[in-house]
Amino acid sequence: KSTLKLLYKITILCFALLIASGCNDNQGMKGIKDINVLAQQIDRQLMCPVCPSETIDQSQTLIAKQMKAIIRDKLNQGQDTKEILNYFVDRYGIEILTEPPKSGWHLLIWIVPPVGLLLGSAIVGLIILSMRKNSLENINQPQLGDINKYLLEVEKVLENTDTEAHTNNPQKNETGDN
Repeated sequence: KSTLKLLYKITILCFALLIASGCNDNQGMKGIKDINVLAQQIDRQLMCPVCPSETIDQSQTLIAKQMKAIIRDKLNQGQDTKEILNYFVDRYGIEILTEPPKSGWHLLIWIVPPVGLLLGSAIVGLIILSMRKNSLENINQPQLGDINKYLLEVEKVLENTDTEAHTNNPQKNETGDN
């Protein structure tokens, strides 16, 4: 029985070592996957220098493929994202980045649009409130002067119509003779 227990313990130990060695191989694959994921993220942050409105991730041009290879080489050398982006900015200028940096004059690009949108919305809101207030005041205070003028005009027209009817039609005498 003791040899059977020993054989059982050795089998479990070998199985545990096998699993552990499999995990170590998987860690190596994870490092490769991490580099590819990071490389793809960097690819999406760089514009293709010859393609209009395309990142190097989307582009199929030769220069985009070369830039992708450079990114992967630099990641394998241990450089981080910021160093790689700076490398391309030094060669192509700030326009190579899909997003302008959030510092210096470029900060205005991030601040002005939301501020402008908020100000524009506030102005439109104030105009709508003002128009609404004016229309409610006009409804609550009828223009009696205008109505009275209109009614006076109607009365004059009716009086003129009555007097014209009497002057244009000779009155019949009361005996009924014309």
